Amino acid sequence: MKTVRGDEKLERVFCGGSKMARRMRAFDWSQSALGPVAGWPLGLRGALSIMFGNPHPMVIWWGRDLIQFYNDRYAEQMLGPDQPWPLGRSARVLLADAWLDIGLRVESVIRCGEAAGDEELPLILERKGFLEETYHSFAYVPLPDESGNVGGVACHVVERTQQVLGRRRRQTLRELTACAGHGDSCSAAALHAASRILASNPHDVPFALIYLNDSESGGIRLCATAGLSPGAPGAAPLFDRDTLAAEADGWSIGRVMATGRSEVVSRLGRRFGALPGGAWPEPPHSAVVMPIGSSQACGVAGLLIGGVSPRRELDDAYLGFYGCVADALGELVAVPAPAAHAEPAPAPPPAPGAQDGHEAAERARIEDALRRSEAQLAIELASMSRLHDLSSRLLVTSDMQSALCEVLDAALLMLGAAMGSVQLYQPSTHTLEIVVQRGFDPAYLDRFRTISVDEKYVSAVAARNRQRIVVDDLHLHPDGSSLRAMASAAGYRSIQSTPLVSRNGNLLGVLSTHFRHVHRPSERDLRMLDLYAIQAIDQIERIRAEEALKEADRRKDEFIATLAHELRNPLAPIRNAIGMMQVAAERGGLARLQQMMERQADHMVRLVDDLMEVSRITTGKIELRRSLLRLADVLDGAVDTSMPHIDQARHRLSVSIAPEEMLLEGDPVRLEQVFANLLNNAAKYTEDEGRIWLSAWREGGVATIEVRDSGLGIPSDMLPHVFDIFAQAGDAARRWQGGIGIGLYLVRRLVEMHGGSVDASSAGPGKGSRFVVRLPLVEGCLFRPAPGQAEPKAAPLRRKRVLIVDDNHDAAESLAMLLEHFGAEPRVAHDGPAALQALETDCPEAVLLDIGMPGMNGYDVARRIRQQPRFDGLLLIALSGWGGEEDRRRSKDCGFDHHLVKPVDINALRALLDAH
Repeated sequence: MKTVRGDEKLERVFCGGSKMARRMRAFDWSQSALGPVAGWPLGLRGALSIMFGNPHPMVIWWGRDLIQFYNDRYAEQMLGPDQPWPLGRSARVLLADAWLDIGLRVESVIRCGEAAGDEELPLILERKGFLEETYHSFAYVPLPDESGNVGGVACHVVERTQQVLGRRRRQTLRELTACAGHGDSCSAAALHAASRILASNPHDVPFALIYLNDSESGGIRLCATAGLSPGAPGAAPLFDRDTLAAEADGWSIGRVMATGRSEVVSRLGRRFGALPGGAWPEPPHSAVVMPIGSSQACGVAGLLIGGVSPRRELDDAYLGFYGCVADALGELVAVPAPAAHAEPAPAPPPAPGAQDGHEAAERARIEDALRRSEAQLAIELASMSRLHDLSSRLLVTSDMQSALCEVLDAALLMLGAAMGSVQLYQPSTHTLEIVVQRGFDPAYLDRFRTISVDEKYVSAVAARNRQRIVVDDLHLHPDGSSLRAMASAAGYRSIQSTPLVSRNGNLLGVLSTHFRHVHRPSERDLRMLDLYAIQAIDQIERIRAEEALKEADRRKDEFIATLAHELRNPLAPIRNAIGMMQVAAERGGLARLQQMMERQADHMVRLVDDLMEVSRITTGKIELRRSLLRLADVLDGAVDTSMPHIDQARHRLSVSIAPEEMLLEGDPVRLEQVFANLLNNAAKYTEDEGRIWLSAWREGGVATIEVRDSGLGIPSDMLPHVFDIFAQAGDAARRWQGGIGIGLYLVRRLVEMHGGSVDASSAGPGKGSRFVVRLPLVEGCLFRPAPGQAEPKAAPLRRKRVLIVDDNHDAAESLAMLLEHFGAEPRVAHDGPAALQALETDCPEAVLLDIGMPGMNGYDVARRIRQQPRFDGLLLIALSGWGGEEDRRRSKDCGFDHHLVKPVDINALRALLDAH
């Protein structure tokens, strides 16, 4: 008989490579109410295999305890990303909040053995970091066990949130459109009727404020509200001209009125306190401010401020809904209102039979207006449907060109344009480049595929000004015949160009559409185009972020490989040296081996120090120790540090520093590190016997320092990335005498921390490189050098008893040997309890204590020691691989006198022991 291994059985039950299948295979089911997987009934195992093969959301509840199983799609839909429920638990516990609704149906299916369902059941889920209003349909199917009874329930889930929200919003829009069809538009009664309609949908409209232009104040006046009383915070009855000009209204009203473009206002609680949340107990966090247009008025007739539900995202469909509300209100203000204080003229008595004719005419006018409004609403709903479909398609698109083609095609269809293009902005060249287009011939594309943002073309002007430009007839354009000739040759007469600007104000590109005849898109069309532009912006940023993440991941992999190589390099000579020590002892070559091992060990220490430096800078934990410095002293120190590398390659270094005194305020160690890194970089990237120049001079209040070489140069495509972390310059990287691609990153960050800048340039491969650092100078100060101190001469340690505590046996023993050589009496312990015992028996005068020991770590041991008054005079020195400010502070708090970073500088350690 063939024996089936346990892992093979798990593969059959939890089949496939999905996240949930892997989680369930790794879970110890023997600890659950169902027991080991081997004993599970065939009905459950078969249902699980179906569930994992189902591309739609599905959940299974099995057994008396209704233990829950679900697939990846169910997790994504009901929980959101990376929020899995615990395994092996009962649905009654996991779904406690929703069990009153779902549980009754599930229990009924188990009891009756018949399938059942719930349509569009409202559920409040937390899957995106907030409580979210959702609607789902559930189909429950009984699952038989081996006895033929119902052993569990399978449930198929379909989310219906968008459908429910769409119906609800369409009903509101229909009622608003019908309201706009009545004859008394712009009257107070009509506006209040509209506000009552909005108030009847508190799920989507927690509150609404309708403002119209006020001729007396030159501002806008509150005419109707929903969910918020006039005069309440945020609902001022009037915003006059001065308030709008000062942008003191809190709603960005002045900007919306000036540009005619909607705004989203966030952090409402900070601006106005807790505003009403409509159907929900929590207040809204944001609101939309939409211009209200008028077919009878030029520009903006007023605006709508609408609260965003605290339990829904402000997605494109939600924005589109509020846009349609603003359009419907625009229909209400289409007929001018009577003067505020005018007395109505007395109407003449109607002629006999005229009353019926007037009523019939009025009824016909209202019906015609209603038909027109319903037709317009149908157009709006179709546009919103296309936008929703576009959003769904873009979610699964990972290619930039395909995504932008989708957006462009949708925009052309919506506007009825004959041709169009999307241009992407290239910051390095300050140009716009066509990446997708429709309708243009090759000759046109050859001429205009790349244009400068500084040119006079419509798309370039739109990009330059960050503002949409619409030219309804290019034949009348004031910029002359060149644009007319270009448009005629391409076959278009009018154009609109909308800049694509990110939320942080960066120009990404331009979306342009072209029309064959004289044409100007309506405000409604342009508002819808803005939604398409937002889609394009989101796709550009998303895909670029994904590409940057892939590039960072690639660099990380290269960095790890380079780091492994660089750390392996010094190990080979060190290992060889250990093997030669016995031979060298006989032949008197120990001093030479010692120098070589010390050199290689120092190289490894520098690599690790660079890595630690990057960590401290990126986490903001580095602290500059500023003092008044002479630039010449800093550069002299950097030259001294770099000369071994320069001499090794037989380079010739020329130094030219202006004779006038240039004073800086900075950290001498960090600034010396900057220029040493640049000099080392020049030495590494220059062929042997090359030239390196170091120059420094004053330019106004700035010191300019140049490091130039005759080396390999930098390719033009590498120049924008030369200061990026882990970046190395292509083929030249193979010549590096060590290094892991972080030296120039450190240069840039340290220079910026000193308020300066650094630039790189190169004429190309084989033509050398040039780095220029600019640092602010300190004026009007007199430099007083610190008094010099003689270098203390190393002396043997007196017979001091030292306890070394480290779980790394080799590290502890080797340090003990060194200290013994220098005259100390070392003892060694390898864990915390052994250290405490050695304190009692050996009575040391100093303890060198490793922090990162397993079990009782160094901090714990230090606290135990400091709790005993008889050890008050004991010198405690922490040994750690971590040396940041926070690490040193923690050591001090635990009772350490000093904190040394591994590998320990033996001279620094000797100085501490001598001073105690």
